[in-house]
Amino acid sequence: VSWFASTTIAIQSKASNQALGITYFLNTKTKKLTKILGEKPGLSTLPSPKGAMLALSESASGQPKLSILNVNSGEFLGSTLNTLAEKCVWTSDEELLFCAVPKNLLFSDYPDSWYRGEIIFNDEIWSINVNSGETKLLKSASNENLVDAEDLFLSEKNDTLFLTNRLNSRLMVFDLKESL
Repeated sequence: VSWFASTTIAIQSKASNQALGITYFLNTKTKKLTKILGEKPGLSTLPSPKGAMLALSESASGQPKLSILNVNSGEFLGSTLNTLAEKCVWTSDEELLFCAVPKNLLFSDYPDSWYRGEIIFNDEIWSINVNSGETKLLKSASNENLVDAEDLFLSEKNDTLFLTNRLNSRLMVFDLKESL
């Protein structure tokens, strides 16, 4: 469950490679439940702040495939990045999506193997421009200081990225000013 807008809650099934996932939006004013997406293995979603866009990952051929759905038009913006939707964060204007993307991704039963801690990622930080589809590497992965990012969030001005390194539970901060 994710309460992302003042009157809208996203409800999704628990992501698993072994099950077809589904995502609904619940309007708290009208009590209307709308199916947004479904029937995808390993489905994990991240709604944008206003709900116009939905980052989603699904299991495909042993890899988590990331894409973006324009909720209003139903159009998909494909992505060449292989990561989980929960390793991403939207800017408040919904124009950019920042994601932690594993540098070397093994074939496995995603997202299950990552949830169980059987797989450890060494993430790089990427941005996706939703309007142009352009992806940009912002921070390379280091073999000495592994980062398996989770719980990403942005500063109010969208110029600083915060995340928790799953490997040691430390908060990490990345200045995005020169990258934007």
